[in-house]
Amino acid sequence: MIQDIFVPSKIGSYYIFHKRVVGFEITSSAVQASLIYFSKNKVVLENSMSIALQDQNPTSIINAIKKIATTIGAYDEVVTSLTSSAVIFKELTLPFIGRQKIAMIVNYEVEPLLPFSLDEAVIDFLIVEENKEKSQTTILVAATRKTDLQAYTNYFEKAGVQLTNVTLDMFALYDFYRNTMYVTQAYTSILLVDFGVDAIRILYIQKGILKSVRLVPYGLTSMMSKVDETFQLLPNKSVEDLFDKDVDGNDEETKHQIVQQLIVDFCKQISLSISFFQKQIKNFEFPSRVICLGAGSQLQGFLDQATEICQINFENLDIKRVAMRNNIQTNKKTKIDPQQSASLIIPLSAAHYGHINFLSYEQQKMASSLLNKQLLTALCISLAAIAGLYFYSNFQVKGWNISYEKSRKELITTLKDQMDIEVKAVKRVTDIVGAAQSKLQQTKKVCISYSRSNNSFLNHLQALCSKIDRASLGLDLKKLSLHDKEIVLQGKVKDYDALQTFEEELMDLTDFILKDRPQELTFTVTLQVKEDQDNNEG
Repeated sequence: MIQDIFVPSKIGSYYIFHKRVVGFEITSSAVQASLIYFSKNKVVLENSMSIALQDQNPTSIINAIKKIATTIGAYDEVVTSLTSSAVIFKELTLPFIGRQKIAMIVNYEVEPLLPFSLDEAVIDFLIVEENKEKSQTTILVAATRKTDLQAYTNYFEKAGVQLTNVTLDMFALYDFYRNTMYVTQAYTSILLVDFGVDAIRILYIQKGILKSVRLVPYGLTSMMSKVDETFQLLPNKSVEDLFDKDVDGNDEETKHQIVQQLIVDFCKQISLSISFFQKQIKNFEFPSRVICLGAGSQLQGFLDQATEICQINFENLDIKRVAMRNNIQTNKKTKIDPQQSASLIIPLSAAHYGHINFLSYEQQKMASSLLNKQLLTALCISLAAIAGLYFYSNFQVKGWNISYEKSRKELITTLKDQMDIEVKAVKRVTDIVGAAQSKLQQTKKVCISYSRSNNSFLNHLQALCSKIDRASLGLDLKKLSLHDKEIVLQGKVKDYDALQTFEEELMDLTDFILKDRPQELTFTVTLQVKEDQDNNEG
């Protein structure tokens, strides 16, 4: 779903993403299936299977579907076709072009023509002709009851197989013809006939355009049973008995008579269909040939006898030749059985050529629901991402704040220990750095006095040391601080007599002025360098 929203699975007939599709055909005598692989421009028939049915018991059909699904090979999609006997056909001409536009209004256009309510119906349509000059589209609408469709899809549901597409047998046949066999202007008109086991499907095609269809609601099985009531040859009255070559003597002659009668009955339906089309279709043209497929077309002598009776050229659809001409490849171990051609045509039409899908009404609801879930999920993911980003950002900021505070405290401790700066009350690091820079500038001024050009201050300090008799005073100098033009002494002397002597010695210094006299044994005094001394020495 997401894949198709952002990138289409195919463009035209080119597959961007490969896929495998299983096509099922269910008849009264067998369940048949073909596995087709689509990749880029390549179409490959990878496998085909057929399981005969002993009866029409739903359990037998379900078991056959289940067995095929589990043994035919890996697949991505499952498609099948609904029989036309459960469908009503209506032709409409609409005053615009485009499948999407038609799909929006076709239900309401066909509603008055239905023998049941629109709520009970499942509707799809085939575009048979577009007139761009008049902006008109002719479509063939197919409508079936939801209950009939559900009864058919229940076989697959109970077999545990998820259906992707349910097309229509006649539409699938026309799609196949139109995309693989039709040659522009090659034939004026033809009949395309599927002489099947359960029904005879007859399509009248004129210059490649499907003009009309007719369904004979009984096929080879019913016709054979009716004919065999006279001959009593086929004990099981099964289709396989008609193709059994192990019949000898009189039985062979009797079977030949049955086949002859089946062909005659078939030709009667062809003649009736031509008469029906002739009355129904304006500008009707008699078909130049009849292309046949299905089990009935494989009866012995079918083509020659049908051509002779109907006076029309009959030919069988050479499914192998058509497949080869359209680059439909087959695995070496897989053979195309003409009697199973429908199981090949169905997946080609449903997945490759056509647009018919009677499950689209359910899939649209599912797609809408899925889209809502996707949007809700995307919203939840977006909110979760925003919330996660918010909490992660807060976590990062908190970590940065912790690191900042730790660094600030380390800076304060370092400045206290190394530079004797008290900045605990300062909150901002820039202010702390400013205080350190001020202290540094002050210290630089002191250090400048150590240079040769400014060595007078050191001379004063030397004079101070020579004048003070530390031993006699019992002087314990705790700290000596050098400032710009000042010396600060912190310490103590042994007694007050020594304190008096220390004060006198300081006052006798010729290079300094005593700013603070010592009053206690533990003292702090400031000596200022005399300006005139500095000037004379400088």
